[in-house]
Amino acid sequence: KNLHFHLVLHSFIVLTISSSVFESLSDILKNPFNVFGLLGRSIPKSASFFINYVTLNAFGNVALKLANFGGLITSVLKAKFAITEEERDQAYEPGPVFYEVDWAVDLLIWTICVSYAAIQPITMAVGLIYFAHNYAVAAYRIIY
Repeated sequence: KNLHFHLVLHSFIVLTISSSVFESLSDILKNPFNVFGLLGRSIPKSASFFINYVTLNAFGNVALKLANFGGLITSVLKAKFAITEEERDQAYEPGPVFYEVDWAVDLLIWTICVSYAAIQPITMAVGLIYFAHNYAVAAYRIIY
């Protein structure tokens, strides 16, 4: 239900802050209310990591969604151990699509792209590639 908030908190904010927290630990101890300033200074430092993260999602994870190796392996095993012809036919059904997980990851990628749009404009191009690939894969998964 709140997977998007979990992903943004742990995959974006924590990674962004932790990328420079050890360098500025003394500043945090002097003024603990300056965490937002720390976040503002640490976002540009972790830009290359998030560009690589979005690129990996664009070319790797979206292609893995299309391949659906988990569904392929389970359907082959179900068909092998099926007793009747009807069970064998049902074994090759594609199964459900978990839209809540897909939407949460899409919103995380959108948050990363919007956060780095002014700092690293290449993030928007990589995000466009991600959403174009994801649109094609989602359309295929919905139709078939």
